[in-house]
Amino acid sequence: MAYTIREMKEGDAYGIAYVHVHSWHTTYKGIVPQSFLGRLQVSEREKHWENLLTEYPRKSNYGLVAVNDQSEIVGFAICDQADDKEPAEGELNAIYILKNNQQHGIGRALLRHVLVNFHERGWKTFKVVALADNPSFPFYEKLNPHYLRLDTWTVDGVDLKEWVMTFHVAEVELLLQ
Repeated sequence: MAYTIREMKEGDAYGIAYVHVHSWHTTYKGIVPQSFLGRLQVSEREKHWENLLTEYPRKSNYGLVAVNDQSEIVGFAICDQADDKEPAEGELNAIYILKNNQQHGIGRALLRHVLVNFHERGWKTFKVVALADNPSFPFYEKLNPHYLRLDTWTVDGVDLKEWVMTFHVAEVELLLQ
């Protein structure tokens, strides 16, 4: 499976929104309440991404897309400076890949590019917040996380557990080689 990693740009909103919504629908079905998933619409997310990409790149955020041979966006990652709540400098805010494109190294490639960005900024640590029941959670476990805490996110009356984890950029770079 051939793909290219490049920075997000204006005009990518629909493709990113499509990946965003369809990833949630396939990954979190049976985990996140269907009432919430049913409200996620590509058209709504497209507006969100159009607004974000109009401002992009802001000083601290950085986004990448994975594009296949047909110039379709099949995955994306976005990162930013971490808030002051955690002992981390950067944050991997999202990394989503369409289900039929998973297990082909796209997530690893996106993360490698994010780490280059963190390294260029001099950031030595980053955080990730991920649902504990996320089927892709083993991806993070292989990267030697430092678990800070297990939080609760209440969605439509259902309590979901999510891990707040930190990682060392240099460690993850070595593990991804």
